[in-house]
Amino acid sequence: MIHLRATGIGNLTKDAEIKDLNGKKCVTFSLASNKKDRDGKETTEYYDCFLYREKTGIAQYLTKGKQIYIEGDINVAANEYKGKTYINKNVTVHVLEFCGGKAERQEPLPASYSDMNSAPTMEPDDDNLPF
Repeated sequence: MIHLRATGIGNLTKDAEIKDLNGKKCVTFSLASNKKDRDGKETTEYYDCFLYREKTGIAQYLTKGKQIYIEGDINVAANEYKGKTYINKNVTVHVLEFCGGKAERQEPLPASYSDMNSAPTMEPDDDNLPF
């Protein structure tokens, strides 16, 4: 048995949706990632992503154009439609992080996500300095 792992950064191609798949809540979204081949030609690859979570509130922050980092298991399958063969790349996401800076954010992230990226700041107190 081969276990394939996906790690990458890409942009969301549309707003995330919340679905009920086989009785489980799932946030689905599509990710586009650019890569260059040996000749320097740039191509775009698309991945259908599935984030299984009981709490699906993160979906409201997964909007078209946002840059994210994901890690997960990848499943690649070939499907035929109207005589053409298409390669579907599905990723079951285990780790998701937002990559855009603060200027990109239009609304604040929930505390559970924004607290991970900020450290408390301490101002020095001149009265407590030993010199």
